[in-house]
Amino acid sequence: MMVSLIAYPNQFLVFLVLFTMLAGSLTSPFVYFWIPSRYFFAWSFDRIIPTKMADVSKRFRTPHVSILVITVMSILISTLYWFLLGWATAQTLTTFLVMSCFVVPGIATALFPFVKRDLLDAAPGWMRKNLGGVPVLTIFGLLTAVSFAYISYLALMNPLITIATWGGAAIVLVIIVGCFIIYYASVSYHKKHGLDIELAFREIPPV
Repeated sequence: MMVSLIAYPNQFLVFLVLFTMLAGSLTSPFVYFWIPSRYFFAWSFDRIIPTKMADVSKRFRTPHVSILVITVMSILISTLYWFLLGWATAQTLTTFLVMSCFVVPGIATALFPFVKRDLLDAAPGWMRKNLGGVPVLTIFGLLTAVSFAYISYLALMNPLITIATWGGAAIVLVIIVGCFIIYYASVSYHKKHGLDIELAFREIPPV
């Protein structure tokens, strides 16, 4: 945008700047569409969600079922955002959810030296170092968790960014709580059929 202002009043340069900006942003939807389909594939492969999501088309070599489900979900969620929240609030909630997700690996990193000492002994030298008696990994993990928690708080509560609404809070709560419900419902279902899917997550990396 700054370059387009500098190029004014040359209309061709202004158009060229804005066109390349638009053309460059067209790749983002493909990336954001590609990543969730792989998540669905992995979750179904681990039996957290129905294994049908891991079906791969013999013709196109793509997880067609997961892509179709994501497409339908995207339309429904976009419609929900449009009528209940508006795009500005929806974007803010997305920022909050994405940033808050990084709090979890931050906490996991902080606890890693204490709960996985055998794996820590096999890690590179700098990972085993301590600073003031505290593992370096724990320090980095806490900094990560606190930083992203603060960013999430700003995205959700700062009135200069958004105005919190009951509808937005409900959607965030449903998404977060819904993830736990789906996971533990899947664990319970498979245990009744003699399969403990949590065993795969007790190894690093998961099998």
